[in-house]
Amino acid sequence: MTFNQLVQKKWFAPLFVAILGFVGALGGSLVSGMFQLNQWDSQIAYEKKKAVLEQRVKLLEKLSNVANSAAQMRTYNDYLVLQADLAQIYATCQTNREKGCIKPDEPKVVAEINVKRTELNAEYSSTIQLMKVYFSSSILPVLNELTSRKDWWAPDVEAKFLALVGSASSEIESL
Repeated sequence: MTFNQLVQKKWFAPLFVAILGFVGALGGSLVSGMFQLNQWDSQIAYEKKKAVLEQRVKLLEKLSNVANSAAQMRTYNDYLVLQADLAQIYATCQTNREKGCIKPDEPKVVAEINVKRTELNAEYSSTIQLMKVYFSSSILPVLNELTSRKDWWAPDVEAKFLALVGSASSEIESL
């Protein structure tokens, strides 16, 4: 049987249209599915990038807060040194039975200040650690320069904080 004879049969046209419709529907479904998969992948990539960007901005804010709390940390440290000195002076004064000895603050007050110092140190430490996770290695030299100092609250470290803020801001802008 030739193709022309096959085309002349009554059942051929409906069968051909059905097969053509099936292939068209299948092709359309495949194209639509591939498009949705591409759209899904793009959406996932966008959401990841958005989450990282939001985290970076939060970390930059935390870094700024930590840098601004350096003066507060210096004040806490000065207070604790003063209290230690006062305690020694008071002990000597009491031993010599002198009058008008100045008592240091209550241990509870000193402990509260020490807790505040610890909280500031923890904030500094967690911010630096998270910056190492969320930012690329391009800021590591500046970050390492800042963390090379144990006294992050010292006045001469302010320039290192500013350099780190500048590096992190540049990286955020490049996204």
